[in-house]
Amino acid sequence: MKNNPLALLGFLLLTAPLAATAQQYGEFTYYVYPDGFGLYIAINGYLGSGGIVDIPDTIYGMPVARIEDLVFDGYAVTSVTIPASVRYIGYQAFSDCSSLIAITVSPANQWYNSTDGVLFDKYRTTLIQFPGGKGGSYSVPSSVASIGDYAFAGCVRLTSVIIPDSVTTIGDYAFGYCTDLKRVFVEGNAPGAGGDYVFSGTGNATVYYLPGSTGWGAAFEGRPAVLWNPLMQPSSVGPAGFGFNITGTADIPVVIEAATNLGSANWVPLQSLNLTNGAFYFSDPNWANYPARFYRIRSP
Repeated sequence: MKNNPLALLGFLLLTAPLAATAQQYGEFTYYVYPDGFGLYIAINGYLGSGGIVDIPDTIYGMPVARIEDLVFDGYAVTSVTIPASVRYIGYQAFSDCSSLIAITVSPANQWYNSTDGVLFDKYRTTLIQFPGGKGGSYSVPSSVASIGDYAFAGCVRLTSVIIPDSVTTIGDYAFGYCTDLKRVFVEGNAPGAGGDYVFSGTGNATVYYLPGSTGWGAAFEGRPAVLWNPLMQPSSVGPAGFGFNITGTADIPVVIEAATNLGSANWVPLQSLNLTNGAFYFSDPNWANYPARFYRIRSP
């Protein structure tokens, strides 16, 4: 008979451990639980000093099926590898891991997935955990419908996020305490907030939305919401070279890029700027050095 993973997960949640005291195996503590198919392991603690962590797929022949709540909370782990046996990862299991760069899931795992070090459910419809040590800009994959509770919380090196129009809900404290986060670009309608305090402790972020999208006001979950609508105006050639005007909402950020071939475009950033007073004139003194040059503007 084919097993139903959801039914099996529900059974795992209802059983009790065989012993009241946790056991130790290497740098982990664990409990042994029974289910309808035998015994399995639930890791409930981490005793290591940080760095690279490989979660075993079995302990004494029993599959490691669960990683409990807050197991790695606050530890200086840099990477975690999750085996195929794990079918449940608890609440904030990787919370406050400011050194964590990558979470890697075995391709054979039937419940979870990882891409570029980010943890998702198996089909990448829910973004579960962005590693706390990753920084810079991040584009959420277009398969994602939900950004989970605390998914980016405490990611102090994260500076900007692009959220695709597939995302319909954002969870509790999803971007909490991302102190360097300045720009959140949403490509669709305003997502529903699945929890409270989405941007709690994230005091520098501005949320940008596109023309034609709906559900927006002057603020989104306590952060300013601004229409991102840069428009390239007719071009001209002047003393400083080829140029064009860009207009839009005042102070929105834009990046100007150029390419020489649209068929296999390799877009090169030329300038990053804010549209002070809603307008900017860009000129390219090097335009004559190319047989053809194309320009575009994008979000940072």
